[in-house]
Amino acid sequence: MTTTTQPRVFPGMLCQGIEIFKSESGTKVISSGTVISFHDIPTPIYQTLKESMVHNKEAHAILKEWYPESELKQVEKFSECRFGGLDFTPDIIGNQLQEGEYHDCPFRGKCKGEGIVCKALKYKGNVLTVEDIELIRLLSTSDTNEVIAEKLNISLGQYHKIKKDLYARLGNIQTKQEATLIATELNLIKTTRTD
Repeated sequence: MTTTTQPRVFPGMLCQGIEIFKSESGTKVISSGTVISFHDIPTPIYQTLKESMVHNKEAHAILKEWYPESELKQVEKFSECRFGGLDFTPDIIGNQLQEGEYHDCPFRGKCKGEGIVCKALKYKGNVLTVEDIELIRLLSTSDTNEVIAEKLNISLGQYHKIKKDLYARLGNIQTKQEATLIATELNLIKTTRTD
């Protein structure tokens, strides 16, 4: 029996979905089968993003404070913060935006717009903290409980307590494997698929 790898295709390449992501060279958009700079996005996409930004008054106020002279920069930063992760779920389908997605940001934990401009990461209605995200990522490794506790610089007993609390908030899961599936779903870790 042979196994073949079926590559997953990013939204916007072969479908009407649109994917926005942060790259080393700036914010990019995948649309109509091509990757383009944010500054080159079609007007309807820009308008959809702008309307969402303006509708979120608190986020819009922060963005106007950050970029008082440029609506384009406000919309770009809103899009980067809200949808900056490159994943396989479209950020826009038609004129509908998804709620937002997690991506690594160097300003997490120290940004005025955290949870406002970007969306707080939620799972089953529970907001996940930076500490929760770190624990989920560690649970998605082959590290033992003892090693994870050591990496977190806490006692094994304290580790088991916070892990139990996290598992309850993740829907009463029971295993590291379930945590790994959730981490993949939330774009916290990258996986390779070999179907």
